[in-house]
Amino acid sequence: MLNPQLNRRVPSRSTIATLCIALVLVALPVAVLRARHAAPPALSALTDDVRDGVSPQAEVKPKQVKPVVNSDAPPHIVRVTPRAPAAPRRRSASAPLTGTIYDVSGGVLPGVQVTLVDANENTWTATSNASGRFELPSVSEGRYVLAVTLAGFRALRQDFELRNARDWDRAITLQVGELQETITVRDSRMSAPEPSVPLNQPVRIGGNVRAPRKVVDVRPIYPAAMREAGLTGDVPIEAIIGRDGTVSSVRVLSAQVHPDFAIAAVDAVRQWRFSPTLLNGVPVEVVIKVSVRFDLD
Repeated sequence: MLNPQLNRRVPSRSTIATLCIALVLVALPVAVLRARHAAPPALSALTDDVRDGVSPQAEVKPKQVKPVVNSDAPPHIVRVTPRAPAAPRRRSASAPLTGTIYDVSGGVLPGVQVTLVDANENTWTATSNASGRFELPSVSEGRYVLAVTLAGFRALRQDFELRNARDWDRAITLQVGELQETITVRDSRMSAPEPSVPLNQPVRIGGNVRAPRKVVDVRPIYPAAMREAGLTGDVPIEAIIGRDGTVSSVRVLSAQVHPDFAIAAVDAVRQWRFSPTLLNGVPVEVVIKVSVRFDLD
């Protein structure tokens, strides 16, 4: 039909159209098969879904957390280094300093003078109330010195540090103060009557303490050997007055005392008797310091 030697007639339009349709019908299946084999699986599935009229749903993948990798580890090992939680900041504590002041019997002490001093020599003062309570202004944590004084009681000086919450509320116990008495034993170098020298009265103890009163007094005797030798001397003594008013303990406080003077002074003090020292109505022991002076005219 196409060979001009066999047939020189020109093909008609219908013949050409029929021939083109035949070529398309043969080439189209071949192209589709080649496209299916060449396309990736996801594209092929997408083509099938589109062909079937189904719209594919997008896959939502969870967000991955990128671990912290230790660069020193081998390439095939991944080490995850946990992050340590941040240490909480320590707040600077500041609060009023309060407390209660007691005596050794457990009774509260009003009217006690309280002084607080910090490292910069800043000073705060307060006085305990009828319940023995005191309160100082707000102070921050740190080191302080607390001084407590009351007539009739030993002065207290305490170094401490404010750190924990319980440090801002303090309990203080004061000890009964020391009595002080000075005796002068005077004698002449010649034989003469011993002059009468009045004894000093015990120091008055205030607060809730009733001071002891001397009920039996024995005066020291000047040692004859010391008087003949013309020697003089001072004997410092510390004694303890028991709950019943007797002198339970006597000791000489200095080693620079002649034994004759020490014996004469101690023998006299041991024979003293006192009324009981009462703290809130309860008898207590109390320390008394005595200074005995042996002198010659």
